[in-house]
Amino acid sequence: MARERLARREGFREAFVAGLLMAAVAIGLFATNPGGFAFALREAVFDSFMRAFPRQGPDMQVALVDIDRDSLAKLGAWPWPRARIAALIGKAAEAKPRAIAVDILFEGEDRIGPRAALNRVARETGKPAIAAAASDLPDDDALLLESLDKGAPVVLGLGIALDPRSKPATFPPLVLATAKETPLDLAPPRVVALTGPPAALADAAAGLGVLSLDTDRDGRLRRVPLLLDVGGRGAGQTFGGLALEALRVFEGAGTIIVDPTSRLFEIGTARIAVERDTLMRLYPRESNYWETRRVPAHALLETGLKHTGENTIVVIGSSAPEAGAYLPGAAGGAIPTLLVQAEAIDQLRAGVALTRIAFAPSSEFIVAALAGLLAAFAAAWLSPLRAALTAGALTFLCFATSYLLFRFHLLLADSLPAISAVIASAGAASIAAYNRMRGNRALVEARFARYLAPAVVEMLAREPHRLRIEGERREVTALFTDLEGFTSLGERTPPEPFIAMLNDYFEMVAKIAVEHGGMVDKIVGDAVHVFFNMPLDQKDHADRALACARAIHAATERYRNDERQKTLGFGRTRIGVDTGQATVGDVGGPGKLDYTAHGEAVNRAARLQNLAREIPSGVLIGEGTVKRLSSRAGLVSSGKVVPRGQSEEHEVFTFG
Repeated sequence: MARERLARREGFREAFVAGLLMAAVAIGLFATNPGGFAFALREAVFDSFMRAFPRQGPDMQVALVDIDRDSLAKLGAWPWPRARIAALIGKAAEAKPRAIAVDILFEGEDRIGPRAALNRVARETGKPAIAAAASDLPDDDALLLESLDKGAPVVLGLGIALDPRSKPATFPPLVLATAKETPLDLAPPRVVALTGPPAALADAAAGLGVLSLDTDRDGRLRRVPLLLDVGGRGAGQTFGGLALEALRVFEGAGTIIVDPTSRLFEIGTARIAVERDTLMRLYPRESNYWETRRVPAHALLETGLKHTGENTIVVIGSSAPEAGAYLPGAAGGAIPTLLVQAEAIDQLRAGVALTRIAFAPSSEFIVAALAGLLAAFAAAWLSPLRAALTAGALTFLCFATSYLLFRFHLLLADSLPAISAVIASAGAASIAAYNRMRGNRALVEARFARYLAPAVVEMLAREPHRLRIEGERREVTALFTDLEGFTSLGERTPPEPFIAMLNDYFEMVAKIAVEHGGMVDKIVGDAVHVFFNMPLDQKDHADRALACARAIHAATERYRNDERQKTLGFGRTRIGVDTGQATVGDVGGPGKLDYTAHGEAVNRAARLQNLAREIPSGVLIGEGTVKRLSSRAGLVSSGKVVPRGQSEEHEVFTFG
């Protein structure tokens, strides 16, 4: 059985190696290009998971105050003066939320309020009267400062200084503490300096969070920075993003405790694990979730906030395109930063963290290598259909594993290297196996198309492993024919009719042999050699050979008694048949191989054909064949003979 299986897959090694090489190429493309197409494909798959199954869970009571286009149309164009923002903060504070986060950057002293505008004109014109008039107007920064003391703690925003010559931030940094003595292994994004509100506002705010968001390599926003390193590693200071600061203020926590081993952030009662780069991947709610939690700014000023309480965080910002606070979203289209901050705060409060699977991408490449190995083995060893089903199953398994890890464990495992390795490996191995099979098919068809029944040739072409061309011992029945008077017939017959007659004769004999399941081994001169029970097993090979001998005898007798052949003196066809063990396989030099049989039974059949000249029917059947017949009807013994070259007597039979 082991030998048959090895023979069945002669090209296994070539196909398997081809599959492994292509799997290695596929994995190498992902490993050497982590920031290019590999990143884009991986993120697209993760995005599709989140779109298909948006984040569920209880309402985290995050409300949005949206300076939308309707509010701009009713209350004035953007940018709004700080006094109007102060009114929004004051109105929101009346609902007694536990924290208010403002997604608007107040950079430096006020420059657009009425008082600031008149002071600027006074300086430019040098008219004291304008400066005096400005002093009678309310100070927008003072109004904003007053709004910060309305009963609800407010988190203001910080921006990243665009000037590389900017000095490090002078704002109070975030305080991180470790639960162990192990140093923190964090690598947050680094910036040179921050910019933000004037000192009075910064000191009055309950917290200061960085507003800046950045897109991924493909230009889409997927992650929110929880921490930023300002001023450089070592001498730098750590600041929190707006979402993290809003949660810290909400929890009333002065310090964020970090477990250096698991990188678990403890913010009051909230717990969330973060990646080393402290970028939190957003896992958005369904698209219509925030619509019921959004209050237009003009409605807030008119009626105040509804359905809010002490567990609410209010986020104030703008969704109006005029504010320019939009970034490309992972699902396509633009998303306002107001919604991004609200999603981040909501996700932090829920403690939901999407993290890459441990040891990624090394573990993913190991899985890819194993999957490619299995796909190559299946494609090289199994039938094409089973190999395709195996590759499909491996592909589905890789994708399903990635999905299940996301769905039930919030782990992001990249299945694309494994899927690519499976497809590349299975494809290459299948092509190599197909080419080998096509070569075997062509070889089989070239060798046997003229000498076997078409159905047998087709079977051998489909299953070349059934052909033992390397050699084997098997029982065969040999049938040899010979045309009497062949030499003299050729001497007295003109060449053209002689060749035509022989062609008709050999075609007739070969056709009868093939129709009875015999393999026409060769035509030598006027002799035809036919074998049964090779190349495929035939349980009734003796019966087939006897029936074939009868049919050849009858057909050749009719042929030679035809008027034309009779006139030319066409001779009788002698037939010898015997059965026994023989060595079967390809025999010959490197330039020519011949699939044939050698053995005593083959020699006896040749001798019996020669001895049949003394028999009226011209047919002799050896006792080896007769012993294996299902019925001896129609046969009579012709006595015993000792074939030339042998020492034992053998009983022979002929037609009765």
